[in-house]
Amino acid sequence: MKLKPKTTLPPLSRFADIVRNTRINKGLAQKDAAKLLHISVGVLQLLETGPKHLPDADLFRRVVEGLETDPLELLRADGFISGGDCAAGGVGR
Repeated sequence: MKLKPKTTLPPLSRFADIVRNTRINKGLAQKDAAKLLHISVGVLQLLETGPKHLPDADLFRRVVEGLETDPLELLRADGFISGGDCAAGGVGR
């Protein structure tokens, strides 16, 4: 099922905002995105409402690869790393 992008909800966290908006912009329902990422809808909902800590490496990799998003942007989103902590392109590649 494809969804059309609609009004963006106010972000609960920058990480959550990136994950949610990337999914919506790709036209994916939560159910379809969860299947693509090989996670439950509940786990996706937790990611989209603001994780309290960085997901484990496997889940993080699945989000980055499945949603084709920038790993450094996600890591910097809620201060998981600062701007100079990683060389460009050095994470998740």
